[in-house]
Amino acid sequence: MRTTRSRPKRASISPDDVRSPNRIALVRFDDGVQVIAQVTNDPVSVGETVTFAGSYRLRDGELKDVPRLRPVE
Repeated sequence: MRTTRSRPKRASISPDDVRSPNRIALVRFDDGVQVIAQVTNDPVSVGETVTFAGSYRLRDGELKDVPRLRPVE
C-alpha cells in the first residue's frame, strides 16, 4: 500500500473585502447565552473574560455600530 504525506495548509476563505484572518470565537456568558462573534485583534485565550466593544466597518465599507469581542482588562 502506498501512502502520501502532506503538510497541513492554511486555508483562506475570506472574500476580498473581509479582513483576513477573520477571527471568531464561541462565547458562553454567565446567563447561559452563547454566541459566535468576531474578535478584535487583541490576543484572547480560552477561559478569558470578554466583552463587546467598539464600532467596526463591515463589508460594504460603511461605519456601523457593530461591536466585536475583546478581552476585559
